[in-house]
Amino acid sequence: MKRIRVFSYIVVAILVLSFVLLGILSSKNDKIDFISSVAGVSSFFVAICTAINIFVVTKQIDITSKQLEEMQKERETAQQPLLVVKGDYLDIDKPRLFYTPPSDEYSFLSRYHYSGSLYNASSFPAVEIDICAELSVIRDGKEYKAQSGTQQMTVLIAEEERSFDLMFAGDERAYLFDSLRELRAENLPVLSYTITFKNLCGGYFIIHDKIMLVPNDVDKNTLIQWHSAINKAKIETKEVIEYLRIAKNNNPKLWEEKYGELKTGFDKEVGGETNIIIDAKQMPNNFSFSAVSKDDFVKEKEKHQYGKFVHKLTSCQ
Repeated sequence: MKRIRVFSYIVVAILVLSFVLLGILSSKNDKIDFISSVAGVSSFFVAICTAINIFVVTKQIDITSKQLEEMQKERETAQQPLLVVKGDYLDIDKPRLFYTPPSDEYSFLSRYHYSGSLYNASSFPAVEIDICAELSVIRDGKEYKAQSGTQQMTVLIAEEERSFDLMFAGDERAYLFDSLRELRAENLPVLSYTITFKNLCGGYFIIHDKIMLVPNDVDKNTLIQWHSAINKAKIETKEVIEYLRIAKNNNPKLWEEKYGELKTGFDKEVGGETNIIIDAKQMPNNFSFSAVSKDDFVKEKEKHQYGKFVHKLTSCQ
């Protein structure tokens, strides 16, 4: 704006100087019409001044628009809730052996529950809250991921705490058990969670964080027992599956008997414990909290899965 002001002063000075020069020239030369010349010069400078004025007004509109946008952002983030995950852990159900006759395939299925509580540590309510998680394991140098369902909460008022439970399914080859037995920390399973929510002023917020899943001493022996039972069954099951493939058409009664023995033997190997708890350890430099636009907020929510049944949840890919 300072440059425009200086330029305007220069234009006025040139205009005045032009009038003086025209007056001097017209007094010495009768062919020069002072009035016509002044009118022509004035029209030229009026055009220049109009262009300057348009430029100045446009700049002022841009500045005003940016100020309004900043005011809107300040209003949206003035009442900013802060949601914190507390007491989180992974609960693993006892694995079970399943056999699919049409395809002659077997699997070891165990439901994984990521549980904890969501606490509003701010003085402002949060609304339209969604929390979901992704489980990642490394097996033979390849990464396998499983997506949980999404749990919704309508509102979380100031200093309110509410529990959540996110379930994973589809780890048919029990890769999580292999990953939990790893000795190197970089190969342990990692769980990433995402929380999306709004405030009452129309602000949109997203939280991302990662945690490492580490076996605890209390359930370590049970984990070893389950993992050993799965590895043992993988070898024994291959031999029995071939026998069942032949018997299922020739002798259905014998098929049921052998399959019953296989399943009973596996259940005996895993023991009587029904579940184990895996500790969740915070990973440094992974927590992020950000205010986002409505478009980014909607795009993030499109990734969520709201299925309520096991068969609708994403399997490991």
